[in-house]
Formats: sequence, structure tokens, C-alpha cells
Amino acid sequence: MRQRDCQHDLSDKLSARPIRRAVKRGRGRPPIGEKALMEPISIRFPTPMMRAIEAIAAKRMDQPDKAAVIRELVAEALEARAKRR
Repeated sequence: MRQRDCQHDLSDKLSARPIRRAVKRGRGRPPIGEKALMEPISIRFPTPMMRAIEAIAAKRMDQPDKAAVIRELVAEALEARAKRR
């Protein structure tokens, strides 16, 4: 009878706890919203242009990735266009 009392006490303690349901998270990276510093885009380049971008990256001492080189080239082109106006 003593064992039953212990089991009964244990089950009372366990059942007194609230049941927590796990919050199911969505798939993929969470959205950044308005705080996004950069907007991702997908772009295709012809092979000769891509080789030229890779050559620029290879010549640089800081070894930037292709995305950084492309951002710099676009920034330079936008500055040049703004100066012409």
C-alpha cells in the first residue's frame, strides 16, 4: 500500500504541471523585415563576364568573394552615372 501512495503522489505532481506545446518554427531563414541591409537577388552572367569578375577578385590582395566584387562594380557604375548627370 505504501508503494501505491508514492506512485499516486508522483502522478499528482506530474499532472499538476501545465502541458507546454512546442512552437513549430517555419522552414528556412527567418525574415529580416525592414532591418535588411541588403536585398538578395539572383542574376545570371555570361561566362566571359563571370571570368572577368573572377579575375578581378583574384588580383586583389584582400581576396573578396565574387558577390563583393559585383557590389563594388555596381557601386562604381552608379557613381559614374550620377556624375554624368
